[in-house]
Amino acid sequence: MRRRSALLAAGFAALLLPALAPGHVEPRPSFVAAGAPATITLVLPNERAGHATIGLDVELPRGLEALEAGSDQGWEGTSSGSTARWRGSPVGGRESIGLTLRLVAEVEPTSVTFRATQVYEDGETVVWQVPLTVVPGAEPAAAPRSARSLGPREALATAVVILLVGGSAAIVAIGRRRTH
Repeated sequence: MRRRSALLAAGFAALLLPALAPGHVEPRPSFVAAGAPATITLVLPNERAGHATIGLDVELPRGLEALEAGSDQGWEGTSSGSTARWRGSPVGGRESIGLTLRLVAEVEPTSVTFRATQVYEDGETVVWQVPLTVVPGAEPAAAPRSARSLGPREALATAVVILLVGGSAAIVAIGRRRTH
């Protein structure tokens, strides 16, 4: 019984923790709607002790187009077709920078991965594979709210709540069964 509880708790944590764990280059949000321009923030932490990050190069997969690369933190961004590039003052220590990428996904809903190359002041680079989910595009504006499906943020929030409530209920139920 105790082993089953531990396995259940581990399974629940495995489902929840990837969504909470920081990635190397993390897109926020981690999804975009198909067919509509969207802006994501790429959170870029410096992860090399003793060295500072000075740039990021992104290569998007087929069907995704970089419309604009920007930053409100002093870095300069450029974009063209499927690439985006940022350069700026060094980000050292355990600091992070947020870089904005306006893009459009002209693909069917799916999971994609894009290549992000982190550039350090000593010339070294580190390549990251960054996951991004393309969700179905928006419903027509004329559809009443009750006739549409949930939006991407609402669906994600609903899924997280269901996982939390369901996992908590399962753990409580197992705990009660052990005491009886």
